[in-house]
Amino acid sequence: MWYVKTIGATAIIAAGLIAAPAANAGAHTVTYALWVDGPAPNGFSVSYVVNEPVDQQSPSRGNDPNLFLAPGQVWTRETTMDDPTQWAYMVAVYKNASANPVGTHCEIRVDGVVQANGVSVCSIRQLHAGSGPPGTM
Repeated sequence: MWYVKTIGATAIIAAGLIAAPAANAGAHTVTYALWVDGPAPNGFSVSYVVNEPVDQQSPSRGNDPNLFLAPGQVWTRETTMDDPTQWAYMVAVYKNASANPVGTHCEIRVDGVVQANGVSVCSIRQLHAGSGPPGTM
């Protein structure tokens, strides 16, 4: 009987050791980027999801409310997510204007590969009405 318990305990411990790396295998590096072709004198307010929340209503957001970019400058932020297809999202709103200037670019990379790009809204996740800035959805 002792022999069976030892094998059972060994199997449980071995299963735990095998499962531990698999839990970390889902971590992906998400990089947000924003740049402009022409001057953006009024600046941007940029918001982005920094980690996976408990639910859709409470994502943890990063925010750069007073970002000024000149041509050639690239704003970037990096985070880690297990499921970026569910959560990776950013929005850049040009301050004091009804629309972002022509030549505004945003991009989301996952593990170094471009997964989304756009003008003021970049998202890998499926957007629903009301989930973007005013006038985008």
